[in-house]
Amino acid sequence: MRAQPIFRLIILGLLYSPSLLATHIRAGEITAQLLSCQQFTYRFTLTGYEDTGSGVELGDGNGELYFGFGDPVPVSKEAFDRQIIMVGEEEVRISTYVFEYTFPAGGTYVVSYRERNRNELILNMSNSIGTAFYIETEIVIDPLFCNSTPVLDSQPVDGAVIGRTFTHNPSAYDPDGDSLSYRMVIPQQDRDEEVFNYSFPDVYDRERGTNPNPLQQDGSTPVFLELDALTGLLTWNAPGNLGEYNVAFVVEEWRKIEGEWFRLGYVTRDMQIIVEDGVNFPPEVQVPQDLCVVAGESLSLPVSARDPDGNQLVFEGFGEPFSQRDQPAVLSPSLTELSTPAEVMFSWTPQCQQVRQRPYQVNIKVTDVPSVPPPLVTYDQWNITVLGPPVENLQARLQDEEVLLRWDRYFCANQAESVQLYRRIGSYPLPDDPCYTGLPEEAGYTLVRTLAPDLVSVQDGRSGDLSPGVTYCYRVVATFPDGSVSVASEEVCVTTPSQAPFITNVSVEATDAADGRITVRWTEPLGEAADLFSAPYSYTLLRGTDVSSPLAVVAEQLTATTYEDQGLNTENNTYYYQVVGFDAEGNIIDTSAVASSVRLAAAAQPAQIEINWQASVPWNNQTPDYPYHYIFRGTANNEALVLLDSVSVTADGFSYTDTTVEASDGEKITYCYRVLTQGRYDASLPIDAPLLNYSQRICVSPFDSVPPCAIATLKLVGDTLDCATQLAGKPCNYADWSNTIAWQVQRESCAADIAGVNVYFASTDTLGLEEYQLVASQVTDTFYVDGPLPMPVGCYRVRVVDQSGNESAWSEPVCQDNCPFFALPNIFTPNEDGVNEYFETLKEPFCPRFVQRVQLYVFNRWGKEVHFYDSGGQPNREVSLRKFWDGRTVEGRRVSPGIYFYRAEVYFSELQPIPRTYKGWVQVMYEDVGTN
Repeated sequence: MRAQPIFRLIILGLLYSPSLLATHIRAGEITAQLLSCQQFTYRFTLTGYEDTGSGVELGDGNGELYFGFGDPVPVSKEAFDRQIIMVGEEEVRISTYVFEYTFPAGGTYVVSYRERNRNELILNMSNSIGTAFYIETEIVIDPLFCNSTPVLDSQPVDGAVIGRTFTHNPSAYDPDGDSLSYRMVIPQQDRDEEVFNYSFPDVYDRERGTNPNPLQQDGSTPVFLELDALTGLLTWNAPGNLGEYNVAFVVEEWRKIEGEWFRLGYVTRDMQIIVEDGVNFPPEVQVPQDLCVVAGESLSLPVSARDPDGNQLVFEGFGEPFSQRDQPAVLSPSLTELSTPAEVMFSWTPQCQQVRQRPYQVNIKVTDVPSVPPPLVTYDQWNITVLGPPVENLQARLQDEEVLLRWDRYFCANQAESVQLYRRIGSYPLPDDPCYTGLPEEAGYTLVRTLAPDLVSVQDGRSGDLSPGVTYCYRVVATFPDGSVSVASEEVCVTTPSQAPFITNVSVEATDAADGRITVRWTEPLGEAADLFSAPYSYTLLRGTDVSSPLAVVAEQLTATTYEDQGLNTENNTYYYQVVGFDAEGNIIDTSAVASSVRLAAAAQPAQIEINWQASVPWNNQTPDYPYHYIFRGTANNEALVLLDSVSVTADGFSYTDTTVEASDGEKITYCYRVLTQGRYDASLPIDAPLLNYSQRICVSPFDSVPPCAIATLKLVGDTLDCATQLAGKPCNYADWSNTIAWQVQRESCAADIAGVNVYFASTDTLGLEEYQLVASQVTDTFYVDGPLPMPVGCYRVRVVDQSGNESAWSEPVCQDNCPFFALPNIFTPNEDGVNEYFETLKEPFCPRFVQRVQLYVFNRWGKEVHFYDSGGQPNREVSLRKFWDGRTVEGRRVSPGIYFYRAEVYFSELQPIPRTYKGWVQVMYEDVGTN
């Protein structure tokens, strides 16, 4: 027998008389708070707003709740708690019904409430007294999300005055930190059934109202109604007719996971605007600008308002900062009549748990207090982004050939996900911006280590990746579960010791596929080396095209500190150099750091060309002392390149976009570029600056539309090709898979302006080409390693791309499959001793592999189903395979000891995902513990 939904509040029956017409409902909404993500249990709050003049209460109108399946559930008037408020001169009753409900399974549910009837004389629909009130909320139930609905903090019945601007804001926030958006809808009387003859209020005023010429507050036309999709501010400028209007909108919530936005449902608010006659004007409100604050720091900001009519003012604050459980925001004074102009103070000290990417919206409602009602309201809002504080007191010192780094325990260690150590060569000042977090890509920092948030030290250089004589600068940032990063720490720098020659130049003098030239320069040994080692010095120069492979000797017994390297393919290759210094007796003094040539790449669009360059060098090419790199340009038929522009690389990074390209008499022009970089070593080293180095010359046409040739053969290489090697030595829940694909590009027979290879991936090749996603662009190697991956399954295709951005035809696909495995034991002992308590999959080395979903049915010896389990699942995500069964029936009683039979329908993540059936038996034993 399957588990049934649990409706945890007894709902009283309703005696309904057709002669009793409920003409009372003004507005309402349904919100939901998640109580159990595993059991799909929610606490719902149904809130209705009523006209008290009819003598009828919510629940008197044959109210029904519907949970998206099954039969509707009647709701009686006794289920509601009630209170009275005033909106202008109108009395409004708020009725609230709170209940819990457990859904039977994951999925998307539309929870709704319908009741007769709306209050009478709503102007912008027909026969409101005979029209049902209907609201709905959509909930997406998925263990991947674990989500509550947005909370709407301000009330949905508001007063307005003819000819005056009306504003309303639901002051919505999401308790899970999800993003919200807003859109207007037409009020409904049932599921997918709009109210009769509806007009939006501004349309009603223009086309159906008795006022022939409705005007905005400033006297202009036409009147309008609009809802800001991002802030939720509803503006009607301005009502033109006395009476009551209803509008409806949905508040949708969105969550970004791995770069993709998921909509998690919505709440519908059906609200009422009561338009009265009056002579006063709404208050004018002044709120702070959007700002950022570091968690733990206190904010104290003035909020001011004035009333054009000199009336007193009342301030209220709404939104998530005011709803925090610990140290909520406050307005001081609040709900107090103040003389105009008035000012209150907004105070808030956000805590570490409030750190997130999405800002907090603060809504301020200011109401005037006129001597002749009705009062008028103005809403205004601003955003506060709560940042993770920086890691404090970062220190670095040399210890042998390593760098020891220490810092204070992170202030938000209990909320952060990690602290990350970054390193770059040379110093890089960050912008002086209070909202600046993390490290910009153009700064050239490299992630060294990701550490637990409560760690306070780490050593860098154990892997031998620190070069001698280089100034390394470090910063630390913290990361948080929602993807936000903290303010970066202050920078600390150390210079590794060296007695070696220092390379100062690797400059491309000539660009050619076979006869290119590079000038390499270096210093003599510096500092103590000059005293310790006798001259004359000699040098060996090493060179390679792949820094990860050993460099080969180019020249030996060099006595000069300059070498012109010739016969190179500077058109297609980056070259790496290293110098070894020797004293007069032939003893090695030291070996320099590796330095590369400057590699320039170009990407052409129809009306512009973007160039990018990079170099792996031991000096700083982004120094504030010499921030500019210089761009030279010419055409293919003119060898002379002239200075075109300069780029501040400390601000913009190593890129430049040329927007001055053009066609000549309809013919495409091929433009050629070269970049001159500037850099320097640390000022403590006696090395002249700036260090000037040229890139190779590259040519490209912005009007080139001819694609290069396609890759003929694409292949998979590595240890995931067969199951034995794929799974060998991999622990359960292993998530560090990688796939390596390889190819060959026919440059000589196809196109000379090839920029690289674009790599595309799809979860299966049964999808169309449009489903392949770009995972790497302009790869210049003949292979690509894709990883780390949660699992290796998927297909790859590649396309060659040229300097103008033209892509070749698709290659044929290569596909990697998973090696699935699933097994269950034959005995478990649910005797509450904490050992072998659950029927679950086997553990290492027989752990399950690549299981996406499991549906388990357990039967007794007579074939009666005693237990059902469904893990749920998402494509390409392994599910939890623990605690399938605790030895109890659906009613919660222990089963008798003995043999039980099972059938498991198992879905694996594979190229061809076909469910597999596993059948077997399991023995339930209690040992010396008796059964209940």
